[in-house]
Amino acid sequence: MVLPLGLLTAAQGHPMLVELKDGETLNGHLVSCDTWMNLTLKEVVQTSPEGDKFTRLPEIYVKGNNIKYLRMPDEIIDLVKDQQQGQQSGYRGRGGNRGDRGGDRGRGDYLVKVRQEKPALVHYDALIAANADAENGSAEVVRTLLEEMKGWELVLIRDFITQFLQVLAIHPDYLLRTQVLEEMKERWYGLSPTGWHNLVVGLLRDRQNEMAMDKFEKCKQSRSRSNHGFNDIFFFRLCEIDELDEALRLLKFRYHKPSTGDAYVLSSTRFICQFIFIMKVPAISGDF
Repeated sequence: MVLPLGLLTAAQGHPMLVELKDGETLNGHLVSCDTWMNLTLKEVVQTSPEGDKFTRLPEIYVKGNNIKYLRMPDEIIDLVKDQQQGQQSGYRGRGGNRGDRGGDRGRGDYLVKVRQEKPALVHYDALIAANADAENGSAEVVRTLLEEMKGWELVLIRDFITQFLQVLAIHPDYLLRTQVLEEMKERWYGLSPTGWHNLVVGLLRDRQNEMAMDKFEKCKQSRSRSNHGFNDIFFFRLCEIDELDEALRLLKFRYHKPSTGDAYVLSSTRFICQFIFIMKVPAISGDF
């Protein structure tokens, strides 16, 4: 069984029932997923194939090839279907594919008039997550959704901050990011490790390099666990903007972590040397 990645992405943070091929079931909240349908669930209740044994687990990783079927809230499925139908219908609000994005606007009105249902956090959570798509997502749509949430007096919770920052890491918008961070401070919310990563990547894409470096340092001081991909993005960006001292400092930081292998350190050091050689000696580098 293959599900659209957008559907799994929209279901993050929501309840999900997973039945494995051996008959075992897992009932928990979806934390993350990938294109191979490998899932991470938290707050899980594990039920034996016979249905007579129950085990509570704080978190579990499930490989996609072990999954028989998934069950998620109907609201998530309906919203993603509606969004896909709106994109495929070829709306042309502002020319080209950008008109497709307009199909998400006024989704609160759609829920009230068509489904006769008052918008709830679960609906906006799914819509915000869907805008993390590189082609069809939009920071402008997210701004509209944020305004709609205020109109419905829906309180911005911590998980929404992470979703907002994920969208803004793909579709940078300095003003909207500042607005979201201000609301986060007003409510005394902290950033999750994923939130830190999305914030720094968004700042890098927005060319806010000094601010990104400052936030990266705070991320390390907060002892948030950073993944290798995040560190790599920051490392290459430091080389690109000629901050080689900072790049070497980051490489040293990675070297002293047990999870970092010698091969990574060697390849990264070689990359810095090649970068210096190409950038500083352009007349000679063309002969090699």
